[in-house]
Amino acid sequence: MCGIVGGIGFNTNPSEALNIAASSIRRRGPDGEGRWISEDGRVALAHVRLSIQDTSLAGHQPMTSANGKIVMVYNGEIYNVAELRAELVAAGVKLKGHSDSEVLVNLFARSGASCFARLNGIFAAAFWESATGCLTLVRDVMGVKPLYLSETGDRLVFASEMKALLRAGWAKPHLNAAAVLRHLGFLWSPGSDTIVRGVRKLLPGHALEFKAGRIQHEWRFADLAFSPRSKQIDAGTAANYVADALQQAVQRQMISDVPLGAFLSGGLDSSAVAALAQQYKHKEGADVSGRLQCFSIDVKQGSTALEGFAEDLPYARRVAEHLGVDLHVVSAGKEMMDRLPEMIYFLD
Repeated sequence: MCGIVGGIGFNTNPSEALNIAASSIRRRGPDGEGRWISEDGRVALAHVRLSIQDTSLAGHQPMTSANGKIVMVYNGEIYNVAELRAELVAAGVKLKGHSDSEVLVNLFARSGASCFARLNGIFAAAFWESATGCLTLVRDVMGVKPLYLSETGDRLVFASEMKALLRAGWAKPHLNAAAVLRHLGFLWSPGSDTIVRGVRKLLPGHALEFKAGRIQHEWRFADLAFSPRSKQIDAGTAANYVADALQQAVQRQMISDVPLGAFLSGGLDSSAVAALAQQYKHKEGADVSGRLQCFSIDVKQGSTALEGFAEDLPYARRVAEHLGVDLHVVSAGKEMMDRLPEMIYFLD
């Protein structure tokens, strides 16, 4: 999962606040952490790491580009990393490892923000260019990876979770009344607003550049592509299009140096994903080892039936047996209420 935090425009040494901010989201990255502060103390970046691609120190962040011009912190996964890596190598860029992080920072060093539209993946990242004094932030087009911002005067801070900004003292815990109403109505706050006044989300598919004490440019770098077909197609052809797209999406996400897993409810969508993942693992030449680990929830005391839902577990077990995958069952009952404070903490 990983987590990022940092900012620009600090007037005093931010190391203590940066440590507090990073520690508050440490659970996002149990495998490692790193800090970087500019010589003048104006810019600070921190990263907590969950190692997925290249678990060695070659994937450690904050990461500096091969030409030494860019420092980056990044949370996410780039699915077309193989093509982008080949392009960098062909251009003579010397890569030390095989993480997607290293590919991304060097791609940005070569192409700047124009590279964002070429990324197939989920990501939130920050890039510092000392030569231009510019901090660039970006979030993936689907908004899968979170990125929260707070701007005060000539300072901009960011983090994967709001709690990092609050605990560091970079934002004040004042409620945004309009966002509270949206949470009550929709269970979340659409748009850029958050439940904390003065903290906003960078919108999906957006990037911004902060320089000389203010946001110079904020823009949408990509949008979801939708091209209606000019002629009617039959149901069988449509199903084949969906199957091909789903197969490609699952295959792209089977990039990992650690064991892979999947949620399995026994429903159509999760079963299809698990089946395609298992199929790819058995494909000749696939660089994926070990059995696919699947996970399902066992809701105790028939509470799902009271809500009008069928229990997932019997179907999940049938699918797991059919596919030959390992199924891990997590029980959930009334005792889960004992962890309510913890859940609230995780959800900000």
